[in-house]
This record gives sequence, C-alpha cells and structure tokens, in this order.
Amino acid sequence: MARCILISLLLILTGISATAQRTTRRNLTPRENIVAACDTIFSYPLDLVISGYDKPLTSRHETFFVTNNSSVHITSITVEFNYTDLNGRQLHSRTAKIDCDIPPRQTRQLKTGSWDTQFNFYYHMSQQPRRRSTPYKATHRIISTSYKQ
Repeated sequence: MARCILISLLLILTGISATAQRTTRRNLTPRENIVAACDTIFSYPLDLVISGYDKPLTSRHETFFVTNNSSVHITSITVEFNYTDLNGRQLHSRTAKIDCDIPPRQTRQLKTGSWDTQFNFYYHMSQQPRRRSTPYKATHRIISTSYKQ
C-alpha cells in the first residue's frame, strides 16, 4: 500500500515539473537591410558575383560561389586571383579557367586547385588552424566568360 502511495506521489510531482513552458523569445523584430558577409568579394559589373571564398589551411581546393545575374547560361569563367598577406604584400598571382554550368539568375559553388601546395597559408576569414601558419587575403578579377544562348 505504501508503495502505491509513493508511486502516485512521484507521478504527481513529475506531472507538476513537466508543465508547459514558453520557450520562444519575446519582442523580436525582423532584421532589415541585410548586408553581404565580410568574406564576400564582388565582381564589376555585377553580372557575375563571386562570394563566400574559402580555403582552410589543409585544403587542396579553393571554393567560392558564383552568382549569374545575367540572362545567359555561363559555361566557364576565367578568373585572375591575387593573394596578399595581411600587410598587402603580394604572395602569389594566377589565372584559372574554371568550367561550370550556371543558368541565368542562379548560383553555383565552384572550386579550383589551391595555389598553396605546401599547406602553409589559410584564408584570413577561414577557421584559424591550431598549427602556426600565415593568413592571406584574396582578390579577383574576372577576365572572361563563356556562355551558351
């Protein structure tokens, strides 16, 4: 009999502690004028926009997003990349032709082989690695595009 009373008491106490709680935040307002992240690098004119560049220390590839704001289907782009240290001194420069398939008004993630073959550098907006390495900044200039109608 005492066991039934004890179990009943435990069930009642459990029910009291499991009452509904409001977990949503109050007085939230939507954000306006959302600005692109600071890792975004832009193309001029704005028919093609390169954004979201990333190259962690041990990556063999550089990745980025290309948005096609034109009315044509892009099949390849040629981009000149310039790499500098945080003081502005040039580390490397190269031109890469990248095959792609970007329909009008759409975005695709592209990748190209990394210029840093010895894994000594990381993009300054990427996650900072544990081992000692050098951060760098990247800029670009779109040289040409290929497209189909």
